[in-house]
This record gives sequence, C-alpha cells and structure tokens, in this order.
Amino acid sequence: MEHRTSEINKLYPATKDTEQEKKSEQEEETRRPGDITVGQYLIKRLRELGIDHVFGVPGDYSFSLLEHIVAPDSGLKYIGTCNELNAANAADAYAKVKRVPGVVAVTYGVGELS
Repeated sequence: MEHRTSEINKLYPATKDTEQEKKSEQEEETRRPGDITVGQYLIKRLRELGIDHVFGVPGDYSFSLLEHIVAPDSGLKYIGTCNELNAANAADAYAKVKRVPGVVAVTYGVGELS
C-alpha cells in the first residue's frame, strides 16, 4: 500500500494547501505541552472577565480568531451584525447592561474606522 501511495504522490504532487497543512502540523508538533495559541489565550481572558458574547462582522483577517470564538468549548456566543457600527453599538449596550467590557471583532479595512 505504501508503494502505491508514493506512486500517487509522484503523479499528483502536493498542492499549496497540503504543504501549508504539513507546515502547521510541524509547528503543532514543536509546541510544548503547556503552550497555547493567541486565540486560545484571548478566549481564556475574555471568559475570566465574565464576557460571554462577542459582536462583530466576520472577514478574511478575523476568521482564525472566530474559529476559536465559535468553538463549542469556548463558552462564548458570537453575534454577527450587518456592519461594524451596529456591532460597536451592541457591544456598548451589552457592556452597560452586564457591567463587563463589550467585545467587537472586526476584520481589517474600512469598517474598523467606523
């Protein structure tokens, strides 16, 4: 079976995505047992502050953070809005009612200037 796999790999070389996946796997292997990612750290700190909702608009540069937010074990609920201004207003109201910081997650671009 291994010989067959090497033949297939010669005929169909690894794509860029597969190479990227291998690189991520190698990076994961080099992490020490106590290491956590920035996303995991942010989620942990938000939960420590008593925050259980994050408002925002998903976008290219925020997808990796959003994956941590919407993970079943994060304890956070993501509330998607139509635009960044609505997200900011919702987070502001949330902060006033719950008496904890309001969190807005937006992507890079014009929306962050609103």
